[in-house]
Amino acid sequence: MTEASLDVREMVGVEDPGWLLPDVEERWKDEAERARLLAGARAVEREPSLLGVSAHLLVAAHKPC
Repeated sequence: MTEASLDVREMVGVEDPGWLLPDVEERWKDEAERARLLAGARAVEREPSLLGVSAHLLVAAHKPC
């Protein structure tokens, strides 16, 4: 982002550490477990120390005038 001269407004992790669970696909099929996985993702998505755990990041940035 810096090399593209963009100002980062926000960076969030798209996946929470739950994707590392060996049975995440089975958990995802269960509605209650899916809700827990999504709650976990929301709880840590903006935590800078955990961004590296996410397999993908989403960045909101803008180019200054």
